[in-house]
Amino acid sequence: MYLFRAASACSCVHGCCREAAQQRRLAKRAPNDTDRLRGRSLQAPSVVDHRDAGVVQPIANQGSCGASYAFATAAVMEAYFIYSTADDSALSAQQLVDCTSNVGNSGCSGGSLASTLEWSTAYAL
Repeated sequence: MYLFRAASACSCVHGCCREAAQQRRLAKRAPNDTDRLRGRSLQAPSVVDHRDAGVVQPIANQGSCGASYAFATAAVMEAYFIYSTADDSALSAQQLVDCTSNVGNSGCSGGSLASTLEWSTAYAL
């Protein structure tokens, strides 16, 4: 498992500077393939603030890299680990950006939440 390093320490991620990243994000949309992740219905309270329970990490800065899929996946998994094991280690969104092209993600040009979660499960992130 890679640990998180502040994204703001990098001026460019994989050569995706602001203009190039913006053009790539505007030119391409990730497929909507979240249906395969849907499970059974659960009853949930009307209001939940996980900050009150210390279940979420501080907000990460992705800079101009269009890898929200990686940051979102890392945040979901971190919250799950904190909630289920009290392990508050930060996970690396950069690892997800770097290592998930084999499931159809395009680095700073976008990717799929579902594919990234499946990759994370398969490779025990």
